[in-house]
Amino acid sequence: MEAIPFVLLLVVVVVAGGYALLWVAGRAARRTEAFTDEAHARPEAVLRWEVPPGQDPATVVAALSRHGFEATADTRDDHYQVLVVCPQGRDAVREQVRTVIAGADLNLEGDPAPSAVRFADEH
Repeated sequence: MEAIPFVLLLVVVVVAGGYALLWVAGRAARRTEAFTDEAHARPEAVLRWEVPPGQDPATVVAALSRHGFEATADTRDDHYQVLVVCPQGRDAVREQVRTVIAGADLNLEGDPAPSAVRFADEH
């Protein structure tokens, strides 16, 4: 009989934890969606870099975030792009962003990435 309250408490904790995780995941998804919507609405304030095959876009986004840039990965036609919002204008931060991307790891194992970085507006 003493086990029933414990089991009920455990069920409540698990259910509440599940709802909390779903809420956090939904919030992150909405934030990413809002970010990409803003990036598409203001292309003049966004640097776009197509991620080469084999590179993990998460490592690039993480490197940019560590350097104070707001970035996200986006998928277009089965290719990943990294979008970097540049409120002060693309040209003001282009070289800084290029340097960060060139120094980012290829993957989460730390393999070095190729160093040539060209943005979509430079093609």
